[in-house]
Amino acid sequence: MAGPGAGGEAAVVIVHPAAAAVDAILAALRAEPALDYEIDGRAARVRVDDGPPVTDLDEPDAIGVGLAVGEVPPLTGETRQGLGRRRTESFDVTCAVDCWTGDPSALAERRARAYALLDVVHEVLTRGRDLGGAVMTALVVRHTYRGYQRDRAPGVGAVLEFVVRVRAFR
Repeated sequence: MAGPGAGGEAAVVIVHPAAAAVDAILAALRAEPALDYEIDGRAARVRVDDGPPVTDLDEPDAIGVGLAVGEVPPLTGETRQGLGRRRTESFDVTCAVDCWTGDPSALAERRARAYALLDVVHEVLTRGRDLGGAVMTALVVRHTYRGYQRDRAPGVGAVLEFVVRVRAFR
């Protein structure tokens, strides 16, 4: 990406690999046909958010990419110096799958749905391990399950907080 610099010449903007990785994960998930489904006879799609949802979740299923979960920051990483060459960056992108319903007896079904969506994320990242050349590798390395009940309305949900480990050159 280039824009005007001092004196009118084109300035070069270097995109950090962590930002490129988040953008590439979002693009890959938003393009994934397995996230389309039907509900009550109408077409629907799993919501894919850049960070946490900015409004209350009305859709029954959502995936958030690059969000803080509890004490875990959205991105953490380390750099290995390349001794005059490109250096290797390794970082974790914190994400979550959230599946809820207004039916307070359907926690097992929502938990199964959350794990099915995590399987889709695994498949997307395995199929496009380098995210279209944005990184060297991106893989889900761990996850944590948490069930919950909503305070404002009856219902239950299942959250799978997961980490995508990314390796990239810079």
